[in-house]
Amino acid sequence: ATLRFQDFYFPGWRIVTSTGQSLRPYPSTALGLLTVDLPPGTYVIDKLWRDPPLARLGSIISLVTLAALAAVSFVDRRFRWMSFVAAMILAGALVTWLQKPPLEAVHMPRSTVDAFGLRFLGYRAERVGPGSVLLYPYWYVNAPPPSDLRFRWQVLDERDNVVQEYVRRPFFNAQDTANWPVGTIV
Repeated sequence: ATLRFQDFYFPGWRIVTSTGQSLRPYPSTALGLLTVDLPPGTYVIDKLWRDPPLARLGSIISLVTLAALAAVSFVDRRFRWMSFVAAMILAGALVTWLQKPPLEAVHMPRSTVDAFGLRFLGYRAERVGPGSVLLYPYWYVNAPPPSDLRFRWQVLDERDNVVQEYVRRPFFNAQDTANWPVGTIV
């Protein structure tokens, strides 16, 4: 069986089964989506990102260049303002490069949901403030879904009363499902 992800393929992706077998990912479709051929059997797969050595070297060169730009522009009084801008960009780049966000658990559905050519695999919830949560659902595309498909999400309280309800297209109401190829996890 072939499994395709909604992520773009880059050489740093690794796919490993729970039995320890490394699978060879490759690009597919016109979009170059991350794809892997699954061997027969039952197992869990892990999708891992490892920076390729050249990508890491490129990041280091960029950071050193920003630091040099900040230092050189600080010396010349006419461009001292540029050193502040370069230092702020450098600080932001260092924080994003060094800080790896923790992985959030994917919650599995209580029962199987199969409809409109999609199977609901689970969701990830990210608290972004008091009373605010972002939901990231994961679907497996069994058949081409309708392009005008909308999802209805309900937030329930402890007594199953609807607190909030949303009807939206995928990806923050910005994408239709016609772009989802069969065999893809989105």
